[in-house]
Amino acid sequence: MVSYEKRVDDILREAGVDVRKEDRIDPPIHRRVGSELHIAVKRSVPVTVFADGGTKVFYTTAETLGQVLEEAKLSLKHMDVLFRNGVPASPQEVMLPNRKDGRSLAYQAPPADAARLSAPLPAAPSRGRDSLPPRPVVPAELMVERAVPVYVNDSGLFSAIYTTKSKLGEALQAGDVKINPGDKIYPSLDSPVEAERWVYITRSKGMTIEVDGKKLNLRTLQKLVKDVLGENGIALAPMDIIAPPIDSRVLDKMAVKITRVNEVVEAHERSIPHNSYRRADPKQEIDTPDRVAQAGSDGLLKWTERVRYENGREVKRVQEKEWVDREPKDNIVTYGTGIVIRDLQTPDGTVQYWRKIRVYATWYDARQGGKTRDDPWYGKTRLGLEAKKGVAAVDPSVIPFWTKMYVPGYGIAVVGDTGGAIKGRWIDLAFAEDEPKTWGTKWTDIYLLTPAPDLSQIRLELPDYP
Repeated sequence: MVSYEKRVDDILREAGVDVRKEDRIDPPIHRRVGSELHIAVKRSVPVTVFADGGTKVFYTTAETLGQVLEEAKLSLKHMDVLFRNGVPASPQEVMLPNRKDGRSLAYQAPPADAARLSAPLPAAPSRGRDSLPPRPVVPAELMVERAVPVYVNDSGLFSAIYTTKSKLGEALQAGDVKINPGDKIYPSLDSPVEAERWVYITRSKGMTIEVDGKKLNLRTLQKLVKDVLGENGIALAPMDIIAPPIDSRVLDKMAVKITRVNEVVEAHERSIPHNSYRRADPKQEIDTPDRVAQAGSDGLLKWTERVRYENGREVKRVQEKEWVDREPKDNIVTYGTGIVIRDLQTPDGTVQYWRKIRVYATWYDARQGGKTRDDPWYGKTRLGLEAKKGVAAVDPSVIPFWTKMYVPGYGIAVVGDTGGAIKGRWIDLAFAEDEPKTWGTKWTDIYLLTPAPDLSQIRLELPDYP
């Protein structure tokens, strides 16, 4: 603009620029000016500062929030927090970010002959007024929230934290004081923060307990292991094993292992086999069925074993007692050795016999003897007898040589021969070559005639073949 005024304040007044005493004007407002002068006006802005329980309201041309605090004769201490319009701010932040607070007014002195001109001085252009921003209507609000000291006794370690938090738990967290589950804090974490208040922390100890197939991670304030178990509802049986011992002092990162131990007494039993015997009974007739003189029964052996289990697994087994609960009873069977003489009526008269045997009876003559006619033994028996009616070939292990027998349908014969095929209950009845063969092969009863031989020569148990 072009002005004939010589003082800065007059030029500003002529330009319609309203200034406050707090505004910053360069050059100063009462200075006289020459030609082509630049006048810079930096508007002051209203600011309200809340701090230390008081309020200060003033205008300022400060560039940063920190300079505003200096004008208010305030300073930020350790951990204090500055707010601008309710938002945390830094002292280095500018008051009006991203905008210049004022612009320069271009002043030019009038030409030398301007006084001779009769025309009036044109009014200052409207852009001179528009070149400066309007004053802010809403003042800036700054608030200083003072950090207060809180003293911490952490299990005997002392420290101080400064905080602006309202709750004690928030203050400890902001001060990097970690609180573990199980730690004891006095006063409680939800207590309000008070300046120079003491906080007492009793640290819990971390430990693991391995029990019942599980691994428990715990934190505790208890002093002894047994108190930790009680605190967590872990009961010990009398035989349980715990390591370290239950009266041990709790240490941080301690590992406790509990082995569940129980013992049971098992009862067992098994049978004792009985023995079986056959005994001769002279009062019992030979060849009669065996008689049970005493029925046998198994005995019973019992014993107990003590079994030890650790965590459900068998680790030891010891036999404690053993006794015979019932003795076995022998099974005794008798067989007859008694000889009974009986009469037998035959076509040839009465005979006496002492044994009747069921046999398979065949016949033979000299021609079946296996000898040629010129052989001296042709027609002779094993005992040298003539092979003819009245001689029988038998198994001598069943019926001894020279035993007399009565064969119904054949007659009386003496045991005087054997044969390669004659075994067991097979007998072969002899006939002379010229005798009629009146015998047919068959099963028949034979009767051993008296006198009976000594018992030692009698085969008591007869074979069941052929």
